[in-house]
Amino acid sequence: MRRIFTSPRLENVERVAALLKEHGVEARITNGRSYKGNRRGNFSYRDDTRTDPQPAVWIVRPDDQPKARALMREAGLLDSGRSPTSFLATEALLHPGDTDSGNASKRRMLLIKSALLVGIIVAVGAGLFAWRKPALPTATAPAVTPPIPVIEEAITPERPTVGTNAEVIYRADVPSALAAMLIAAELRAHDTADVCLAVDGAAPSKPIIAALQATDIARIRPQSACTAAAEDRNVVSVDVREYLTDGSGRGTVKVGIADRDKGGKPRVETRTLEVQRDGLEWEVKRAVL
Repeated sequence: MRRIFTSPRLENVERVAALLKEHGVEARITNGRSYKGNRRGNFSYRDDTRTDPQPAVWIVRPDDQPKARALMREAGLLDSGRSPTSFLATEALLHPGDTDSGNASKRRMLLIKSALLVGIIVAVGAGLFAWRKPALPTATAPAVTPPIPVIEEAITPERPTVGTNAEVIYRADVPSALAAMLIAAELRAHDTADVCLAVDGAAPSKPIIAALQATDIARIRPQSACTAAAEDRNVVSVDVREYLTDGSGRGTVKVGIADRDKGGKPRVETRTLEVQRDGLEWEVKRAVL
């Protein structure tokens, strides 16, 4: 089996498992409900307050892995890239410190630290030896300047580079659930106009359209009709793009809106929103610009 999703909130884990089962993927929940079936109302997202393992969703059949990962990506619950725990046994996932790879990693780190320590000792010893070695007298210059600057340069530690621990921010495709939430909000704000939609510069995908209400879908124009309707005051263009994140489920996204005022003059507005994922849902925290 392979773990594909985990959350301290059991309801989130059950919803993900139900989503996979609806699409024919056999999934199993570990650390789920007790035999009484009660919902756990005392859960916490803080790791230091938990005493039990977090609930998790596992894929039973290896053949279902690609399909499950695709469904998770469409729901905005999984970033691209392979997991470091691919195809590991359950015991190895629950106790990673007992595996041979964990011991090998510790040995490599110990060797690296030992090599660095030996290098520091050799450098300090060479500096002390050069400082204590007497200078040879010369006929023209009886007084010899001690090599103090050389010693200081040899033992002066290198200053750390500022920002080496900064989180890596990268650009990713706008998650389908996030795009559907933002598009639905703009449809409500422009309830009397037809809307031309674009997500990352292209037409919205089928999962995004499926997440909208039927009345809203009827107002959406295809991309091919947007250019011809550019002069129409009853058409609003909405472009959701540039999702920036560090992979934690939190980031920023831009929403571009183009329409015409009452006088027929075109106007364009771009908003930058800070968003965060909570389970399967997205929420806007604040407007950055």
